[in-house]
Amino acid sequence: MSKSENPAQNAAVGIGPTKLADYLDQSKFVTRTGDNRMIVAEYDQWAGSLKSNLTHVLDENIGFLP
Repeated sequence: MSKSENPAQNAAVGIGPTKLADYLDQSKFVTRTGDNRMIVAEYDQWAGSLKSNLTHVLDENIGFLP
């Protein structure tokens, strides 16, 4: 089968909906410091929405896959 006859050539992939864990869905950084311990940063925050940024990066990266 030649490349032009490959049915997967025009295939599309969709991902969604994306959901962050509740403890990550906030403006402050959350860092895991052990198996059962996390620290929420007192002063460090995301510049934008982590959920929106994560979704955008996933879209961009998957779009580059062959």
